[in-house]
Amino acid sequence: QKARDEVERLKQLPQLPAPHKASLEVVDDKMVQVMEEMEKPKPLGARIRTTLTDAKAVLDSLAGGVTSAVGLGAALAGLGGIALKLFGGG
Repeated sequence: QKARDEVERLKQLPQLPAPHKASLEVVDDKMVQVMEEMEKPKPLGARIRTTLTDAKAVLDSLAGGVTSAVGLGAALAGLGGIALKLFGGG
């Protein structure tokens, strides 16, 4: 939830261009997908890893325009680390 809160905070920045806000929507959607997968009785670690990798790629594309994305990236990395510990290689 912490990562999603950070995405929401970033989307509210008045200086954030519309394309960046749209990209943050994609990241938010990816985080929802990860949380839904983690709630399944037998979550797929590979699917979680892929989804987190996709979210990170979107964040990396924003790196020049959203310096606060570093904090969000750290939160996503934490989520990924938890998922890997829980579910291993998938």
